[in-house]
Amino acid sequence: STYLGGITVYNPKNNSYKTYAFDPENKNGITSNIINNFFQDKNGNIWIATNGGGVNIYDPKKNIFKHLNASKNGLSSDYCILVREDSKGYMWIGTFFGLNQYDPRTNKIKVFLNSTQKGSISSDAINYIYEDSKKRLWFGTEFGLDLYDTLKNEFTVFTDEDGLPNNVINGILEDNRGFLWISTNKGLSRFDPDNKFFTNYDVS
Repeated sequence: STYLGGITVYNPKNNSYKTYAFDPENKNGITSNIINNFFQDKNGNIWIATNGGGVNIYDPKKNIFKHLNASKNGLSSDYCILVREDSKGYMWIGTFFGLNQYDPRTNKIKVFLNSTQKGSISSDAINYIYEDSKKRLWFGTEFGLDLYDTLKNEFTVFTDEDGLPNNVINGILEDNRGFLWISTNKGLSRFDPDNKFFTNYDVS
């Protein structure tokens, strides 16, 4: 992935490169040359988060790109940060302006936006999406670590007031003991999700 240069795919079998660039006359091509993130789903499709072009879905069998965007599909924003798939088959699309749950089976999108309502997601800017070994969905935003309750359809938010070193979450990873390692703008944090306890590490 590149900035302004589209997508370059390397084929190790014949040591060749193929570039996909935005062409307004190609309806089956990519919709933006600014690529933020890739994700391969369980069916082998490549989901591409673009900056300004929504989500592009590459079908390797047909060698074409399908598209999800704000105007046609109801995506909260065409400025996408990343895409992830959960264990139930939903695709989660994080954007600069909202979180989206996309169901490929029904082609429907559910949008989550920050509000003053109880249980709201902490921020509209979604930096990271992670499902842990207990099938819990975690979202790293610009204002905290969010745990999504699928039954109540609401979020529990953890911030620096709960022990995080900083509210800007850049990454989430679970270790073999069930702890979540959280990268922030002010260091690394180890989170015990069962006891709701943070242990912070920084350069000091």
